[in-house]
Amino acid sequence: MALQIHGKILNAIPHGRKQIAVWNLTMAFLTEASAALCELLDVKEHTSRPLQQKGM
Repeated sequence: MALQIHGKILNAIPHGRKQIAVWNLTMAFLTEASAALCELLDVKEHTSRPLQQKGM
């Protein structure tokens, strides 16, 4: 679904600006995907605490 929307947006952009548009859309997609993955894995909670050493 995201790739179909991505393609439709790119088809509406003049050719000279497509490289910048591809980069911006790709970075926006990766940013959203990584934020969703961090939220899914609850990364923020685990990285905000100092590591505990076992056996001490």
